[in-house]
Amino acid sequence: MQVQSTPDPFRAQGLLAEVADEENSLLLLEETLQDALAETAFYISLLPEERLICLLAYRYLDGCRWEEISGRMSFSISRVYRLHQQAVSLLPPPPELPEAREDV
Repeated sequence: MQVQSTPDPFRAQGLLAEVADEENSLLLLEETLQDALAETAFYISLLPEERLICLLAYRYLDGCRWEEISGRMSFSISRVYRLHQQAVSLLPPPPELPEAREDV
């Protein structure tokens, strides 16, 4: 036998508020991600060679695996790794991050 209960409007209202808070958190995270991707694209664009730009864009902007990059660029995996090392060594150092505050 199934017991029926009366819905609690206060519980439902609380759950809806939690959903709205989580939705706002997701929007903020999405905005942060978009900012990070734009900054990454900017730094990648500073590289001197188009093939290095493509390699890092495939990897860090498109999320391609090494094997996929190898196929797209028609290079062996080992060549892709070497080019990646070269590209990373040519990037400017990242900007300093602000010190983390410890509110005690």
